[in-house]
Amino acid sequence: MRRIIGVYLSSAKRLFDQVLFCLLNFGHAVLIGPHNPEWLFCLLDMYEVLADLMPDLDALFPQEAESLIRIEFHELVLELGESIRFICFFKMKSTAESMEMKSGAQVDPNPSCALSLTSILEAALDKKSSLYRDSSLKHIFLMNNIHYMVEKIKKSKICPYFGDDWIRKHIVMFRQHAVYYQRATWSSLLTFLRYDGITRKATLKTRCQEFNAAFEDLYKSQTRWVVPDPQLREDVTIVSSKTVIQVYRNFVCMIISSIGKKHIKYTEQELGMYVMDLLEGSSKLLSHSWKRRHGWLQMLTIS
Repeated sequence: MRRIIGVYLSSAKRLFDQVLFCLLNFGHAVLIGPHNPEWLFCLLDMYEVLADLMPDLDALFPQEAESLIRIEFHELVLELGESIRFICFFKMKSTAESMEMKSGAQVDPNPSCALSLTSILEAALDKKSSLYRDSSLKHIFLMNNIHYMVEKIKKSKICPYFGDDWIRKHIVMFRQHAVYYQRATWSSLLTFLRYDGITRKATLKTRCQEFNAAFEDLYKSQTRWVVPDPQLREDVTIVSSKTVIQVYRNFVCMIISSIGKKHIKYTEQELGMYVMDLLEGSSKLLSHSWKRRHGWLQMLTIS
């Protein structure tokens, strides 16, 4: 038993040392890279996580012989802080000086640096968003990142440099992208749920099938997408659910007497529940649930 425990503890310690070594290497690799303004929030995240972990590391390595690891992590945190200050003050100050030379007017470096910083970040986001072919995913990307930027700045010490107008403006921006996402996602899907009162039964059945197929494809792809902020995700999916359910309910009510229940694959409650699954970051499928439910209905009918 002693030998087993000795081997286990030795192996666990080696693995733990390797993990710490990888973290240190990653941190130093980030510091070696170019200190571009668009890296700021990544550096801030790393700094905050490591700073929060430092008391645990100090407690984990109390011995003098192990103090080297603690020293290296403390130095890494200090260097991350220096990199953040460099981006905030030196790079942004040079941008403010450039603005002053062009305008001929004196520019207050603190607010102008902060605003220049976010302008650079927003330009980088716009450029990256253009790589997304899916319009819905493009707006999710922009909504997520602008929301993250707003929340990060609201909680930071540099918030006064931005002011309430900047915060309000960017809240409107990420909410607008949420609206664009809704339009890009549902406008084409809801065209299947049109009924003018004279459409033939065969056409209505086809539209039901097309809607089901399109919704299942959307469900498969958009359950894989993620909105990290829980409240933002809930707000977006609630709006989606209300949008879809209202149209779906009206459509089903108008056609069910014409084509019968067997062609209505999902109840409105099921559809609303499935919409709330979207943007969780874990791809799911729908088709098996309908088969199982209707299999049970057939068994109940036979019996």
